[in-house]
Amino acid sequence: MRPSEVSNLNLCHLDLPSTGWGTAKVWGGTVAPGAQWTDTGSRFDDGAQKWRDRDAPPRSVPLAPELVAILRDYIQIEQRDTRVFLNERGHPLTTDNAAFRRSWQRARASLHPIVWDNDGSVLPRRMQADQLFAVVPYDLRHTAATIMIAAGIPVAEIARRLGHSPDVLLRVYAGFFQGDEHRGNAAMDEYYAEHHKGVRA
Repeated sequence: MRPSEVSNLNLCHLDLPSTGWGTAKVWGGTVAPGAQWTDTGSRFDDGAQKWRDRDAPPRSVPLAPELVAILRDYIQIEQRDTRVFLNERGHPLTTDNAAFRRSWQRARASLHPIVWDNDGSVLPRRMQADQLFAVVPYDLRHTAATIMIAAGIPVAEIARRLGHSPDVLLRVYAGFFQGDEHRGNAAMDEYYAEHHKGVRA
């Protein structure tokens, strides 16, 4: 989800089963343009899903079991009945919020990411500190898209989950992958073995 869509999440938008995958319904996003730029005079503005009409149905986003467990614990602790994420003043937790920035800085400081080569091996170096601290919340969305492509999820399904078109997905992310020739050949061998008994055009 986009950071603004996470800010907009309400408890009623979440399906968090005790085991397995859950679901979040994305109805729109919450941003903080400032009181002078909203119709209500509030700092915050709730909008429709990006690139979609305000009356469009929600987008269903699968939530991994690990995230479901984290959210279940968090919600039990917080006992909130409206938005899932609020700051200490009860306002929507947007990425420009001081509490969000402090939490994000602590999270980045605790990481020591390993740099991976195209073939999946670990490179003998680590990401420089300035590179790590240049990472912003939206970069996590890019990471999720890249992982889904690498996992082999169909392009149309990835685009649906992300809330944009397959064209955008391929244009933005396809160039990230190199050295996939062997993986592609293996996938084709498996397909032909199952469906064509080895007969190829």
